[in-house]
Amino acid sequence: MNEKLQYATMLEIPVNTCNITYKPVRKKRSRRKKADNPEEVKRELLQKVNSAAETETFAEQAPAAEVAEGPSYAVSPAIHTDLPVMPREESKKKRGFTFSAVTLELVIIGVLLAVIFLTNAFYPQSGINTFIKSVFDPEQTEELVDNRLYGEFTPVVAYDSEQAPVIENGMMTISAQGSVYSPCDGKVASITADGEGKYTMEIAHSENFKSVIMGLDYAYAAVGDTVYGNIPVGYVAEEGFKMCFMGADGAIITGYQVTDNTVVWAV
Repeated sequence: MNEKLQYATMLEIPVNTCNITYKPVRKKRSRRKKADNPEEVKRELLQKVNSAAETETFAEQAPAAEVAEGPSYAVSPAIHTDLPVMPREESKKKRGFTFSAVTLELVIIGVLLAVIFLTNAFYPQSGINTFIKSVFDPEQTEELVDNRLYGEFTPVVAYDSEQAPVIENGMMTISAQGSVYSPCDGKVASITADGEGKYTMEIAHSENFKSVIMGLDYAYAAVGDTVYGNIPVGYVAEEGFKMCFMGADGAIITGYQVTDNTVVWAV
């Protein structure tokens, strides 16, 4: 016993005693709700991470999982959930304008429509207009006839510069050997052969202008073929060949001369 207590007992002084019991201090519980379900903790944490990813990257904003008085759970990037995480850069691209393949196709279509419109307005006889009219209006295409007169053409006669052609009453005689060319583009209207094995080829350049080549040993084109001024239509040997031009009335044109391989019409 305590010495003071013994002394008080000897003096018969009433003494009150008490027992003091020390109750252990309880730790304050965390205000954060204790996670009873680990899967629910995971899901809530992933929702926070996904919402923060719109402004910050995943690595900068992902907080560590803290649970008071309970097991801790690490969030693995490999966990697949129904809440996809969209990176910051990709999110910005979705909101911005992107030049996609569809946009390129629309631009090309617009350019083609503009070209067709301008061509139709300034060049009605172009190939694209003829094609479009033949598809959508075949009857109108058949009415497109070339009615140009011979004065609207500039024929070119191919011959050796040392042997100029001789012109007499519109008939041109060319003493040359080799390939023979059409004076300008056209279509073969007819091919006839005489008793000596020579061919006469008639080429229509328009409804009102034709050229006739006589004395060919070989004809390279057939009736209905389209011929051009830079592609041979036949071949002649040493005798040479003759050529003339015919107008709308079918008569031989006489008012012209040849200068530097070019036909010049008389005024």
